Amino acid sequence: MTEAGRRLRDPYWWLNRVHGPFTAMHRRFALPGFDAGKAPRIVFLIKLIGREDAADWDGVVARLRTTLESVDRQEGDGISVFLCGQDLPEGLKTRHELRFVPAPKGMNRIQGIDKQAKHRIGARAIVDQLDGPAYVVMLDADDVAHPGLCAFLRSDNNGRGYIVTDGYMWDVNRPLVTRLSADSSGMPFDEMCGSCAVIGVDLSRKRTAKRILCTLPLNHQVLAPHMAAMGQPLDAVPFPAMIYAVNHEDNVSSKFGRDGARGWLFADHGVRGPQAEAVLREFGVSAP
Repeated sequence: MTEAGRRLRDPYWWLNRVHGPFTAMHRRFALPGFDAGKAPRIVFLIKLIGREDAADWDGVVARLRTTLESVDRQEGDGISVFLCGQDLPEGLKTRHELRFVPAPKGMNRIQGIDKQAKHRIGARAIVDQLDGPAYVVMLDADDVAHPGLCAFLRSDNNGRGYIVTDGYMWDVNRPLVTRLSADSSGMPFDEMCGSCAVIGVDLSRKRTAKRILCTLPLNHQVLAPHMAAMGQPLDAVPFPAMIYAVNHEDNVSSKFGRDGARGWLFADHGVRGPQAEAVLREFGVSAP
């Protein structure tokens, strides 16, 4: 099938063309987020590449373990992981609840990848299987969450959600990191990485929750404006909350030639050696 044909089959291609009326109707008839006075559960939604699509399945599994370990370092109860993919790696162990959501093979792909289809499958499973107020954290299967993220979400608890504008990019082959923020490098984290959104939803309001979670844009660079248009503006997390792991065989941007600004960001703003190792230790990660 041609790229044009795939685009016509993609509901989000059509949604972008009615974005204004869609968001206006949502604002009129739906309540945003949840009551900030309620204690939320926190759900990490992770999309995993299929074994058949992976260049290095063992590497995929190793990086997934690192990602899950970053969730295990989160303190408190009511934390869950929904992992959506075609293949469940053997021997996964987590301190918090882990639910595997199977995805079919041969799904519709957008720009060569099936992450958005897996996102919708995983989002529907979260809404179908859970109830009550929740923050749904978008986390790629190779990125790393700061150990204090969940504690911040519970204490601040705005009921709407958050955007990660400050974080780090890490070359996984060596101790080399660069700060991604408007102040440090001129490049906000959410411009570079999809592990940048925390969406507040009331999972008891099933239709509204699915509408919010399943219509999030594929392009994470427009996610914050989209949520504002939905009547649910996201606040910035006030500390570096994520690590974006790059330069491995199955990094999506590398596989499809969309490395973008990485080279000059590392060259102009990267730190190496002990400084980089200190950043990784803060996130609980050992340098290679």
